[in-house]
Amino acid sequence: MISSRETPVKFVYKLPLILKIRIFLKYFLVCVVVCCAARQIFALDPRKSIAQYAHRVWTSNDGLPQDSVNAIVQTPDGYLWVATQEGFARFDGVKFTVFDASTTDGLGSFIHTLFVDRAGTLWIGSIGFTSYSKGKFQFYTSADGLPDVSVKYSSEDADGVLWLGAANRDRTSGGKGLTRFENGRGTILTTKNGLSSDQIYQTATDKNGVLWIGTGNGLNVYQDGRFKIYTTADGLTSDFTPIVYKDRAGDIWVGTNKGLNLYRNGVFTRFTTGDGLSDNGIRSIYEDKDGALWVGTDKGLNRIVNGKAQALFGIEELANDRIFSIYEDFEGSLWIGTHSSGLHRLRDAKFTAYGAPEGLFGDSVQSIFQDSAQRLWIGTSDGGLNVWENNRFRAFSAKDGLAGNRVRAIYEDRAGNLWFGTEAGLNKFANGKFEHYNASDGLASSNIRTIYEDDTGALWLGTDVGVSVLKDGKFRNFSSDVLIGTGVNFFYRDARRRLWIASDEGLSIYENGEIVPQKDVFPPEFNAQSVSEDADGTLWWTTWGQGLNRLKDGKLTAYTTKSGLYDNTAWTILDDGKGNLWMGCNRGVFRVAKQELNDFADGKINIIGSIVYGTVNGMRKRETNAGSPAALRMKDGRLWFATTAGAVVINANDIVTNHVAPPMVIENLIADDQSYAPNGERFDFEAGTKNVEFQYVGLSFVAPERVKYKYKLEGFDQNWIDAGARRTAYYTNLAPGDYKFRVIGANNDGVWNEQGASVEFRVLAPFWRAWWFFALVLLVLSVAIFAVFRWRIARLERVNRRQRFFSRQLIESQERERKRIAAELHDNLGQRLIIIKNWASLGLKLTGEKAPARAQLEEISTTALQAIGEVREIIYDLRPVQIETSGLSSTIKFTVEQVAASSGVNLTIECADLDDLFAPEDEVTVYRIVQECLSNAVKHSGAENIAVLIERDGRAVKITVADDGKGFVADAPLDADRRAGFGLNGLNERVKMLGGSVQIQSVIGKGTTVFVEIEAPGD
Repeated sequence: MISSRETPVKFVYKLPLILKIRIFLKYFLVCVVVCCAARQIFALDPRKSIAQYAHRVWTSNDGLPQDSVNAIVQTPDGYLWVATQEGFARFDGVKFTVFDASTTDGLGSFIHTLFVDRAGTLWIGSIGFTSYSKGKFQFYTSADGLPDVSVKYSSEDADGVLWLGAANRDRTSGGKGLTRFENGRGTILTTKNGLSSDQIYQTATDKNGVLWIGTGNGLNVYQDGRFKIYTTADGLTSDFTPIVYKDRAGDIWVGTNKGLNLYRNGVFTRFTTGDGLSDNGIRSIYEDKDGALWVGTDKGLNRIVNGKAQALFGIEELANDRIFSIYEDFEGSLWIGTHSSGLHRLRDAKFTAYGAPEGLFGDSVQSIFQDSAQRLWIGTSDGGLNVWENNRFRAFSAKDGLAGNRVRAIYEDRAGNLWFGTEAGLNKFANGKFEHYNASDGLASSNIRTIYEDDTGALWLGTDVGVSVLKDGKFRNFSSDVLIGTGVNFFYRDARRRLWIASDEGLSIYENGEIVPQKDVFPPEFNAQSVSEDADGTLWWTTWGQGLNRLKDGKLTAYTTKSGLYDNTAWTILDDGKGNLWMGCNRGVFRVAKQELNDFADGKINIIGSIVYGTVNGMRKRETNAGSPAALRMKDGRLWFATTAGAVVINANDIVTNHVAPPMVIENLIADDQSYAPNGERFDFEAGTKNVEFQYVGLSFVAPERVKYKYKLEGFDQNWIDAGARRTAYYTNLAPGDYKFRVIGANNDGVWNEQGASVEFRVLAPFWRAWWFFALVLLVLSVAIFAVFRWRIARLERVNRRQRFFSRQLIESQERERKRIAAELHDNLGQRLIIIKNWASLGLKLTGEKAPARAQLEEISTTALQAIGEVREIIYDLRPVQIETSGLSSTIKFTVEQVAASSGVNLTIECADLDDLFAPEDEVTVYRIVQECLSNAVKHSGAENIAVLIERDGRAVKITVADDGKGFVADAPLDADRRAGFGLNGLNERVKMLGGSVQIQSVIGKGTTVFVEIEAPGD
């Protein structure tokens, strides 16, 4: 029977069903996203020792607020949050952002607990209880129903209710009961409500929705408003139960100061130091994705798999320190918070290391070999020889008969004998015993670098001064006289049965009993370190400093760092059988796809990609070693590499890819030194903003330094910008407008978060680019243009008036001068001519018919008469007095008739009544216009027919003078002489004086037409 005390407790408030559904759906969606993203990420392989996990630690020297880590959680946005005794920190894998009493008012510095509810809100237990969501804090204190002590534990039940504990670990103070917290209010339950103790620690809700409560005096169960209590009498190791944890099966684990307890099917099962735990003081419990239970104690870390407990040794801090907190992130990394040694991360890396922690004697490995019995032999630089048998290493050294402790070469001959090359000679291992050969036995040198057996059974030995061949117990040596170089790195028999000899200065081939240096194919001092051959005979050579080289069909192609190769020096090369070449170098192991290498050689691409592995992938040190062989491909696809910190192995057939695309966060936006926290809203920046900076991060903790980024500023960038690992983008002198900054990221395995993160903003236009300013400027410009236009028109009108006034004055002056001349001719010359004519006529009357002077008098009379006529014509031209007597129309018709009679041109005229339409002085001007047109046509056109048409429409007069003469190019410019000859200047001046217009149309060979329009002034 399980003893219990039951006391009913009732709460009036019940969480509304719709709110429960909303909370559940939100939490469910977050979980689905995380689980789908992490579906191919696994927890730590329980078959590995803790030392074989990739391990990293962060302390206060790295930005952690303080080295005691009380709690660790990850929020749905991907950030890791760490609670310490000096505040809590947000961690992005590279830097810590610290929140404490100095940075956040109302927050205590000693952070006891962190908790993320199903809505994604972060809760902080310190002085009071604090929520953090979307960059904002909300503080709750005793005024909100909380106990007046620090909140040290928190959890959430199936209804979304938070349960808070406030007890001290030492059980001496701080007992304030259990607090039920929902909707921002707390309700405190104490022993008065049925609890076994007011010292409350952790709580957990099991698969049936029952609340389990750890207290200072027994384990309490709360169900249906009643408390049930379990103690040592029920099988617990102790009544002090500070740790309560529900695993994925819904079972309850209880940590006490005297061991661990599992409650399943009504029975407690105990785990103590007698069952394999490192200590009975339980501090933390966590179950990873693969179901392994991790247990932190007062002295070290433990793991329970399939019901068996194991204390984990191999990392000093995790084996000796108190383990306060354990947490597994989205990507399967296990985070461990310690009492004083900081924050630790364990990760199941792609490589598994075998070194000193696994029993390897000598950490720097130079050679790896698998014999026909499937035993793995590992030669070290100073620790001798190791063989892996029965899941443990067995070591051989000089004490066991090995010639030397530096084992660079391992080989098995056809008879099954194992040969080991050391710096002190050759070793043959048979029947458990070593047999030695050195320089005194005929070897070229005792320093053996590589070993090979040819088809005849001869053993070829590469040394630091040449080649020795062991045949029938005798040595034959080849020196630099026939080889290129002296130090021999390796031998290789290709598919054509040629034996390649690689030295530190070049390659030679042994064929048909002769060594032939290959100087014509390879560059000088070609220091080959290893080789791999394809099925078609293509050879891939790694070198010291000269990159990877492909020899195909007699053509050598070199690949270097300029081509995308990770390193120009590679000691080893392996073909994984899946289309990749793996190479070990001083900076790690890297692989390249052979298809890319071939495409590069064929000119299809100009860059190759290298996938790099190092310490973040499980290598204890990234530097690999040279040896014979220093890399090994096993039949099951595993690839082994010799490193300076043990041997490492990776299964090329089962490489676990990190499929979790890193959540992207834009942490900060800085515009001209003003910081803005992106919150989903658009920002408006002032006009003239010159510098905009974006700080972003991709939250992948597997290898945060290998997260790659691309960004684009929509509205500015046309294409994505490859930022590499840089986590800041800068823009300067952005034009006013709307922008959207987008950033995407890829994790260490190249899985991209294509959606990424974004923030929108607007750079405001200065006032002089605002619409109202444009409208105002347009209005001002319009008014100014209109004013200038009106001023220009008025000025032109004034100029025209002055010109017309001047023209009128000039023409009137001309007319007055004409009138004066006409009067002078009439009164003086005309009268004198008449007198002469009269004197001549009188002389004729007084002279007889046959008088000698009669002929002269008749001539004088006739000439005088003609002169009088010409004077009268000149007087008429100078002053058409007929206008005053006969009118303008009659005068024009009379003039046309006179011109027709005197020129012989066929002239016709149609003239409307123009009398009394113009002022007397303007009538003369109209007459002169017609006279000028006629004169031009008669004198210059060569026409046979001229038609004059004068029409009247009200006060508008249209004069048309058309001829069928030779015409001219009307649009061609006329020089001053030609223009004067055509009488156009006078015609234009007279028309302008009357405010009219002139238009001339002329076609070569078809005649000319002059159009004049005049508006007679009104009354």
